[in-house]
Amino acid sequence: MEPLRLRRAGLNAAFACLAAPGARGIARAWLAAAVAALGASGLLALLVVAARAPGLGHSAALAAAFPRALVVHVTYGVTAWLAAGAALVWTLLAPGRAAVAGAGAFWAGLVLVGVAGVAGGGRALLADYVPVLDDGVFLAGLGLLALGAALAAIRALARAPRGASAPAVAAALAFLSALATVAAAGAALPPPEAAADYGRTFWAAPAAATVASAERKASAAATAGADAPRGA
Repeated sequence: MEPLRLRRAGLNAAFACLAAPGARGIARAWLAAAVAALGASGLLALLVVAARAPGLGHSAALAAAFPRALVVHVTYGVTAWLAAGAALVWTLLAPGRAAVAGAGAFWAGLVLVGVAGVAGGGRALLADYVPVLDDGVFLAGLGLLALGAALAAIRALARAPRGASAPAVAAALAFLSALATVAAAGAALPPPEAAADYGRTFWAAPAAATVASAERKASAAATAGADAPRGA
């Protein structure tokens, strides 16, 4: 039992060092956002299952609600839940006004996504990993979710103390890089109209970077082969 007790004490000490002064209040807001998103996603999962259940699935109202409920369920249960959990850690690293503003924007995004799911009029577009409602309110909500988490990530990169958790800092950098690639793809591609268009917006930039890297390696290999001395 003694090694286990020492291990727990070490984890508690590490967490105490991680949490910067003043972080707990805003961290609670991020924790509440994560729990709210996960809870709402769970409730919507019941609606999604009911829409495909024998007997209940024949209801025209449930059949019509299924795609919209599925989009909001995934948005809350994957996008919002994971982003809020990451922002919680980033806030513990570097609390401040940016983190407070980020939490406010994130909560506003959660509300707009829910409103769009209930009262919006756009089509449900089941794009890979990030399904969307083709509705201005939903897209604004999705943007606020990204903005809120991005503010917390930027704050963590700029103000995290020395010796802070390297994985958390690396995750902040990866998150901001992902947002930048999506923005680059959105600027380079025509306005999305179908699920496949949104799929290209979300994934075209990383794919383009992978292709460009492979082309550079192939070109370098070809140049090295051309410059190598030929055998007699």
